[in-house]
Amino acid sequence: MTLFYTPPEGCTIYDLVLNGYTSLNLMSKFIRDNNIEHIDIITTAGQTFQYESDLIYDFFIFDEIVNNDYKFCTGKGLSQDATNYLLIENTDILSTEGDNLFLT
Repeated sequence: MTLFYTPPEGCTIYDLVLNGYTSLNLMSKFIRDNNIEHIDIITTAGQTFQYESDLIYDFFIFDEIVNNDYKFCTGKGLSQDATNYLLIENTDILSTEGDNLFLT
């Protein structure tokens, strides 16, 4: 079944795929299904994306996301209110993790 998702502003393609499929394994399908032209997309207000519910990789995580209104969002362009985000990373945070290994 096709489901539709309206993400918050500031999400990347990785966030979108994780919110829908809970895995990046179906990124190419997500890109094709949603006619995404550039993988450096940053969501804006009101955008809607689709994904197939029968292809969700991990239903336990998906249920947690839905039941708790969690969202994967790296926070690019995100406002300061980020109470229910599972993933918020920026260069300041990444630079303190693993001695800059994530930035190279």
